Amino acid sequence: MNRAQLQAKLSTLHANAERYDRSAKPAALPFDEQLFFTRSEKLLPYVKELNDNFQQLGHSANSERNDYFAERFVNQLQALERFLASREHTQPSSPTQSLLELRESLAQHREWERKLCELVRNKENLASQNQQHLESANEVVIAQQRLNRCRNAIYQLEETIAQQEGFVRGQQKYQ
Repeated sequence: MNRAQLQAKLSTLHANAERYDRSAKPAALPFDEQLFFTRSEKLLPYVKELNDNFQQLGHSANSERNDYFAERFVNQLQALERFLASREHTQPSSPTQSLLELRESLAQHREWERKLCELVRNKENLASQNQQHLESANEVVIAQQRLNRCRNAIYQLEETIAQQEGFVRGQQKYQ
């Protein structure tokens, strides 16, 4: 993905965050403390932090620093996209949301689950090799928390699909 495509993705994310902030009641957002420095009840400040990190990409002569900003940016972007996707499915389903869309979202969440399982295994391996570092243990816990949130979203999607399938089947029975 090139810079222009990422910028377009950020613009879309900004618009979705604005829409979320207008419609949602203020509440603490479930982002890892190590993932975002921002603490807010609104989503837009998190998108601003993401955009700030995007602006930092490639502006350092230090390749390790560039790698840090790139990894942080990707993790933050995925977290915000997952959060918005899961909120779309926890709110009452709109009649326009088709079973196909729900199944596609479920497939995406299962892919994220697979990647998060792999991340947890990698973090556990690193932590077991490096037992003196508390930071490694914290990274394992954070990865497991992300995996749990992903699994909760999968469960909610499966429930929504089951409800809609039951409703559709019930409608067909009486027609």
